[in-house]
Amino acid sequence: MKTVGEILSIGRNSKNLSINDISNELKISKSVIIDLENDNIKNNSDIIFNIGHLRSYSNLLELDTDTIIKKFKYELSFN
Repeated sequence: MKTVGEILSIGRNSKNLSINDISNELKISKSVIIDLENDNIKNNSDIIFNIGHLRSYSNLLELDTDTIIKKFKYELSFN
């Protein structure tokens, strides 16, 4: 089963977009995009912002955003 990060990376690559493209389009730092794709998000005080970034990123890639957010929260509960 693919992780949220893998789904995002595959979606980005299928649209031939770079991390820089996503960063510029969404006004999110490249490090956040990289962390999301590498499943390197911890359950901390920034989690609300990370969910917002994840929602924007998923929408941009035209993914099933509600499912992505639910999967992200599920994965996060095991970190």
